[in-house]
Amino acid sequence: MVIIDEAAELFLSADRADKQACEQAAGLVNKLVRLGAAAGLHVVMCGQRIGSDLGATVTGTRSQLTGRICHRVPDPETAKMVFPERPDAVEAVLAITPRQQGMAIALDADNQWQRVRSFLTTSADATIAANGYAHLTPHLPGLTEGRDNVKTAA
Repeated sequence: MVIIDEAAELFLSADRADKQACEQAAGLVNKLVRLGAAAGLHVVMCGQRIGSDLGATVTGTRSQLTGRICHRVPDPETAKMVFPERPDAVEAVLAITPRQQGMAIALDADNQWQRVRSFLTTSADATIAANGYAHLTPHLPGLTEGRDNVKTAA
């Protein structure tokens, strides 16, 4: 399983020098999503905005994902980024109230949506779980340099 958090950062370039690196990373992520399932690799992408304004590569990548989840959002445009082909799912997302913490709308591989609710995981619980499985994380040279000083809870 590969988890990509803040996916929009892969598709955005801060300046002209970064543009080529961002385009290359986006293309590789697209290929990973497209071909990964055949190899038993599952990709989970997370982000606050994964819309077409980030370019054609993100639209292609988003279309390859077998499911999508959208929690409560402040505006229709954000919900449309997640469910551009399902206006009824957009309406359902916009109907989630602030009092319904953990509620989301999920779209499955058959393009059907349903309401789902997550359980509250506290930061302390997440830290304990992460530390319990940290030994399973592979060493990825080039991606982990400079991260050795990240502290985890004991």
